[in-house]
Amino acid sequence: AACDTIGKRVRIELIGSEQTEGTAEGLASDGALRLRAKNGKVLEIRAGDVIHLR
Repeated sequence: AACDTIGKRVRIELIGSEQTEGTAEGLASDGALRLRAKNGKVLEIRAGDVIHLR
């Protein structure tokens, strides 16, 4: 199955008011979204709302 989010710029709204932006790079083996943040670090996001940026 394909994931339309991969390769796109997104904002992730995490629990509370925390959020982060970056490029969705793929999925981890456990299903987490792998996000390359603006600072270059790769984060694994397991819960949050994904908003596609233009």
